[in-house]
Amino acid sequence: MCILFSHRGEKHNKLSLQVRTSSSDGLLVFASQGATLGGDFLALALSDGVPQVTFRLGKGQEPVTVRAEVNAVKLYLGNALFVKRTLSK
Repeated sequence: MCILFSHRGEKHNKLSLQVRTSSSDGLLVFASQGATLGGDFLALALSDGVPQVTFRLGKGQEPVTVRAEVNAVKLYLGNALFVKRTLSK
């Protein structure tokens, strides 16, 4: 797994990993600033076999969920997942 974290002011974040799973639903990666979901966090999960990312970046912001527009991952086989966030401003 390769996780590239950004520093304040950077415009891109990238996450790439290889997964092999026997379930089409579940949490793959979770990263948070603290013990609760009140701060910034990022979660990568499978829902019906389709990867989705949920994140909150900033106090007072609502979490955002983005569901991949790809076919479901293949169970019991290696799957490459890539997530990239680009600052829009």
